[in-house]
Amino acid sequence: MHESWRWFWRDLRQGELTLLLVALIVAVAATTSLRFFSSGVEKRMQQEAARLIAADLVVRSSRPLPEKFHSDAEAAGLAQANTLEFSSVLVFGDQFQLGSVKAVSPGYPLRGEIRLRDGDRERITREIPAPGSIWLDERLLGLLKAKVGDTVQLGEKNLRISAILAYEPAQGGFTAFSPRALMHLDDVAATQVIQPGSRIRYQLLVSGDSTAVADYKQILKPQLGLGMRITDVREGRPEIGTPLTRSQSYFSLATMMAVVLAGLAIATSARRFAERHFDTLALLRCLGASRREALLR
Repeated sequence: MHESWRWFWRDLRQGELTLLLVALIVAVAATTSLRFFSSGVEKRMQQEAARLIAADLVVRSSRPLPEKFHSDAEAAGLAQANTLEFSSVLVFGDQFQLGSVKAVSPGYPLRGEIRLRDGDRERITREIPAPGSIWLDERLLGLLKAKVGDTVQLGEKNLRISAILAYEPAQGGFTAFSPRALMHLDDVAATQVIQPGSRIRYQLLVSGDSTAVADYKQILKPQLGLGMRITDVREGRPEIGTPLTRSQSYFSLATMMAVVLAGLAIATSARRFAERHFDTLALLRCLGASRREALLR
């Protein structure tokens, strides 16, 4: 055993074992660090995508969504909110302007934030317009020649402008370039703007644990009817989903290349180590050493 240790320290001084050890450390460190880094980047991009669609998962439909969708989300322990999007004419005095109106329920947005403009500053709010009020963006406010505190007419209901809308998540679709308004979902019925043939988009927003969201998505898929669609963080915003998919492929490739290079270094050092011991092992075998004794040395 003493002789084996003496040979070990001699091999260590030769450098092959050091190179082998360094290659192993580099392989483990590279794969581990790349995995943690890629996981962090992926998580961050998923969070950003969720902010842009205001939820972890959105169910869209041109018709009212079944109540079962809501009960299933509640049973899964997911937070939920509802939105209703449509285009309608807002009236102020003798000004008429077509705008994109979004009616939201309490809790909206589940992800992301709403920003309101106060003079030259913007502030973040976790609230939604109170019943009887409406928030207009600056463009719509200017087109109507109105100001905060004025009352606009939407359908059969008068709504007071209580704030200037600077930003709200999930802007997109056929209303993306229209001036925007945000109102409470409870006020929609009183406006009477929703009539047969109206172009409306109903949305159910859910958020929660990633596993619960994935399970809920699988539950919903068989229940989807005509005109219904599920959108998640990858599908909702192509500008986020596509880079997210590409980044995962890139990090997987980088991890694989790190392993391959470390493997080549290990193989090279192991080959040099083995070649240097061929003659010694052959001599030991010729002198009568058993295979086990030769390996121990």
